[in-house]
Amino acid sequence: MDEINYWRRRRENLKHIDEQLEKPELKEIVRFLERVDSTYAKGFTDLTMNIKNKAEEASNNLQFLESLFQPCKSLESVSPKEIPDLLPNLLMRVRMIWEHSKFYKSNERISGLLHKISNEIIKRCK
Repeated sequence: MDEINYWRRRRENLKHIDEQLEKPELKEIVRFLERVDSTYAKGFTDLTMNIKNKAEEASNNLQFLESLFQPCKSLESVSPKEIPDLLPNLLMRVRMIWEHSKFYKSNERISGLLHKISNEIIKRCK
């Protein structure tokens, strides 16, 4: 749930920044900076592209991670005896994320996600 909430917040924050970057007034300033060959124009354009890429990453990650919402919500409330019944569905969804997500294909990302799930299971069993 922490991972889902993180990407929700990140997507919202980047969405608001992206909306500001799309304002006509700002675009006019950027065009002016480019016309006068300002040294700030390239840096601003690079930063804008970075924000757009990170916004795409946040949206894509959230799209896939939301498939874990219901199984993780169930995991928070079940007894330790009921956990084994939830695991096949949960792990199938993690595998789907690993195989199809544009940004969760790395071992580090998927390992981190599995680590968070295992920590939740341990917490439930204490």
